[in-house]
Amino acid sequence: MILFISFLVAVLLYLAFLYWCFSPLLGRKKRRATDWLRIVAGIMLLGANIFPPLAWPVLMPIAALSATAPDRLATVLLFPRTVPNYVMNILASASATATVIDVAYPIEIAGIRYAPIVRTTCAKKRITRISNYVSVRNAKGTAITGGGLFTRLGQDIVSLRHAKTLCSMANIGELKSGTAVSRLANMTIYLVRGEAENTKFYNLDLLGFDLLNDKNKLSVDDITLRPPIVVKLFQADFKSVSSLDSLWPAQPYTDTRSIYAKSFMNLPAKINGCVEYINIGLGRARGKPKFIRWYKTKRGSLNCRKVLAKHIPVAPEKSLAPVGN
Repeated sequence: MILFISFLVAVLLYLAFLYWCFSPLLGRKKRRATDWLRIVAGIMLLGANIFPPLAWPVLMPIAALSATAPDRLATVLLFPRTVPNYVMNILASASATATVIDVAYPIEIAGIRYAPIVRTTCAKKRITRISNYVSVRNAKGTAITGGGLFTRLGQDIVSLRHAKTLCSMANIGELKSGTAVSRLANMTIYLVRGEAENTKFYNLDLLGFDLLNDKNKLSVDDITLRPPIVVKLFQADFKSVSSLDSLWPAQPYTDTRSIYAKSFMNLPAKINGCVEYINIGLGRARGKPKFIRWYKTKRGSLNCRKVLAKHIPVAPEKSLAPVGN
C-alpha cells in the first residue's frame, strides 16, 4: 500500500510540475528566456512517452546515484502509460487468483541444520516495459510478492531472491508440492560470515548441483546446501495473499539480487580487499567440488571494520532457529 500511495502522490506532484512548466503559455505577458526553457522542459518530459531518450537529462544523473530510483522515476514520468495499467491491474485484482509457492532451503552450517521457508506469490498483471530508457511498450508481466530471504543463521548471514525464477517455473508447470525444485538456473544463495578483515562472501550458484553431478548436496568449508524443496503449491484469492504494491505497473530492469549481496559485489577498489570472495567453479578437484577463492584487490592499511560498515547495510540481529528447536 505504501508504494501505491507514494506513486499516486508522485504523479500528482509531477502534474503540478508540468503545470508550472506550461503556465507561461496561459498568460499574455511577454515571455522571458527562462519561460521558454520551462516550456521546452515540459515538452521533452511529455514527449518521453513516445521517445523515452527525451527523459535522459533527468534520469541519467539520478542513475549515477541510485540503481533503482531511475526505474521508479521513469514510471512517474511516463504516467500516461503507467497509470492506466495500474488502474487496470487494481480492477482485475478484485477477481484474480494467485499462485502461492512455499520453498524450504535446507542449509547446514558447522553441523547445525536450518530450513528457512520462503513464500512467493505470483499473479498476472499488465506492465509498461521500459527497455534501457530507449523504448517503451505495454506487455504482460507477473505481480510478485515475497520470494526473498535476508536473515541470520547463527553468526552467518544468508541472502537470496528467487521469486522471478520460481514464478516462471510455476507458470509452465515445473513445480510440484513435496518435490525438489527441478531447474536451478538463475538461483543463487549468498552467504556472509566473519567480520572486518576476516569477512567471507560465498556466491553459491545452485546450478552447481548439476554442474558437479551431485544432486544431493553442495558443500564448501563447513557449509552444506541441499536442493530447495517445494513445501506447498496452491492457488489463492489474490487479495488474501498479496497487496496493491505488487501491481506496480513497470518491470524494473535493475538487478533483482539482494541489495545486501550487491553491496559486497560492488565494493570499491581496496575496500573489496577486506573480503574473501568464494565462488563455485566448473568441474571437480580431486573428486570434490571446485571452488574459486580470491581477493579482488589488496586492502593495504585500511580499517576493514570501519570501511565495510559504511558500504554494507546492517544485517538482521535475530537468528532463525535450527531445525528441531
